[in-house]
Amino acid sequence: MRHLIDIIFECIYSTLVFSYYYYLKQFISSNLFKNKLKSITTTNNNHRYSTKVEYLDIIPNNTCKDLIIWNSEYNISTYTTKFISKNEKDIIALTHFNKSVLIGSLLSDSYIEKNGNWNPRIRFEHSVHAFSYVIYLYNQLQILRSITPLLLIKRKLRNKVFYSLSFKTRQLLCLNELYYLFYKKDINNKKVKRISPELYHYFNDIVLAHWIIGDGSKTKGGIILCTDSYSFEDISILINILILKYDIHPIIKYHASYKISDVNKKNKSMKPRICINTYDSRKISQIVLPYTVDYYKYKLFI
Repeated sequence: MRHLIDIIFECIYSTLVFSYYYYLKQFISSNLFKNKLKSITTTNNNHRYSTKVEYLDIIPNNTCKDLIIWNSEYNISTYTTKFISKNEKDIIALTHFNKSVLIGSLLSDSYIEKNGNWNPRIRFEHSVHAFSYVIYLYNQLQILRSITPLLLIKRKLRNKVFYSLSFKTRQLLCLNELYYLFYKKDINNKKVKRISPELYHYFNDIVLAHWIIGDGSKTKGGIILCTDSYSFEDISILINILILKYDIHPIIKYHASYKISDVNKKNKSMKPRICINTYDSRKISQIVLPYTVDYYKYKLFI
């Protein structure tokens, strides 16, 4: 990964400034390339906090003349480090693997942004605990992502502080296919994320692997897929896709997000989730194992 910038950002959700240097240091220490770290420290006018900018300069192997294998794990290209014109963006196409990764991520926490007639872009955001997966996506989608660095976001919810890492793709013509697959107009004529039956034709083992990485959790009773943001109709379509694709028998279980002591809140927060029993979980675990990032294999029954 070249020129990975480590910046302390003042998040729009908080007045505090923070750093994810610790997580980058862990990644850098395990990197096989030769590294060169530089830092600059500046202070704002009111002197209440300082901003420290650090970036990673990894020396690339410029002597290699091997051809890039189609659909290889990392997309090495000069597009990843420079501004490109609209014509160059329009000729970028999704490989089968990258399209599947994007669909699996969109089933989870990622979402698409589109303004007017502009081409869409995908924003990825995961908890800092999923740092290794964010770095995997950041490298795997090099040719698609924006040249802006990773952002660390701080949010405060129910008197708890949550940190997440985020990055986005460029605005690309090739992403329109996924935008129209996932986003439909609601009764207010507003585009919202929905699940359509057409997803069946895009669903494969890679999609399922990244869906489990993002939203899956392993329990004694099997794998549970967190689908809190989807409607009952959307979840029914997803269950039918799983039945037809993998001959398994998932069911819907309801989960309460609030404390049981508050009956009113409990009734309002019951969310449907997809539950796959232990037998079927072992079956699909063997299928998605080759496409699962090593750190997240603990979510599988292997």
